[in-house]
Amino acid sequence: MTIRQINKLNMCLAVLMVLTRFRTIWETVVAFSNDVTALRSNVDTLNAERQKQERTKTGVAKDKKGKKHRMSSLALRIGGILQSYATAIGNPILYENVNYSMTDLIDARDTVTADRCRIILTEARAVENLLGDYNLTPAMVTELSGAIDEYVDVLAAPRIAISEGSVSTRNIAGLFRSSDNILKNKLDKMMLSYETTNPDFFQEYQNARIIVDLGKGHTEGEEEVKP
Repeated sequence: MTIRQINKLNMCLAVLMVLTRFRTIWETVVAFSNDVTALRSNVDTLNAERQKQERTKTGVAKDKKGKKHRMSSLALRIGGILQSYATAIGNPILYENVNYSMTDLIDARDTVTADRCRIILTEARAVENLLGDYNLTPAMVTELSGAIDEYVDVLAAPRIAISEGSVSTRNIAGLFRSSDNILKNKLDKMMLSYETTNPDFFQEYQNARIIVDLGKGHTEGEEEVKP
C-alpha cells in the first residue's frame, strides 16, 4: 500500500470504531446497516490483501541460497566420485563433463547452476551401478535429484510473490474505490440526519472521517504519496 492508502485505511478503521460504539442508533436503519456491513467487509479484505502485497521476499531469498548450497554440495561430492572413476577407466570426456568446482556451481547464475548439477546427475545415473566400489550409492543419486527439484521449485517463488503482489495492488485499488463510494455517497449523506438528533454521534463520525498523515489532517482530495 501507499502511505496515503494506509492513512485512508486507518480512517476507515476509526469510522468503524465510532459506528460500533453508536450502533444502537443506526442498526435498525436497514440501508445504513447494510452500508456499514459492506464497509467492514472491504476493510477486512483490505487487510488480507495488504498482507499478500507486503509479503517479504527475504525468506524466499534465504531459502533459495540454502537449497542452492545443498544441491551444489551433493553434486560436487558425486562429481568427484565420477572424476575418480573417469580417471581410472581413462575417460577424459566424462571427467570434463563433471569438472565443476564449488565456485563454478555456487557463483553461477541460478539456472546455470541447476543445469550443471543436472549434468552431473545424468552422468551419475548412467554409471551408478558400476560405482559401488567408489562409494556411490543409489540413495546419493536420488538425494541429488530431489535437491535439484527443490531448488528449481524455489526459483519460481520470487516471481510468484511479485505476481501475487501485483494482483493485490489492483484489488486494493478497487476496494478503496468501493469504500470511498460507501463513505462519500452513502454513509456521509445519511449521517446528516443525525446532526441535530444525535450530535455526539455525528461529531465523532466527522472526526473519524479526517485522514491523518504524520500527525497532520488533510482532505481526501490530496495526492497520494508512495513510500
